Amino acid sequence: MAWEVARDGWGMVAPWWRRHFGGHVGFGVGFVAFFGIIAYLCTRIYNMPEDTFGKDINDFLDNMEREKPIRFTSKQLKIATENFSNVLGSGAFGIVYKGTFKNGLTE
Repeated sequence: MAWEVARDGWGMVAPWWRRHFGGHVGFGVGFVAFFGIIAYLCTRIYNMPEDTFGKDINDFLDNMEREKPIRFTSKQLKIATENFSNVLGSGAFGIVYKGTFKNGLTE
């Protein structure tokens, strides 16, 4: 009976574990790692507080409700800007005027 030496694809002598187990070890390690990561992610998502997902959008909608834009009539704008006399600048969307409200706020 002749002595057999297992060689890998490059003509090298294969280690004992590759001769006995072949590619099954690599497949098993990859399988366990993949499903371990999936199980970890599932438990993280399952254990999250319920309000985590909708919190940001609900805060945004609440703030939007409080910060509704104020509509001014052309007469109010004429008074606040002193007949559109103080130009701050102009651009692609039109001219910007400085205005002062009755309470003293400048916008």
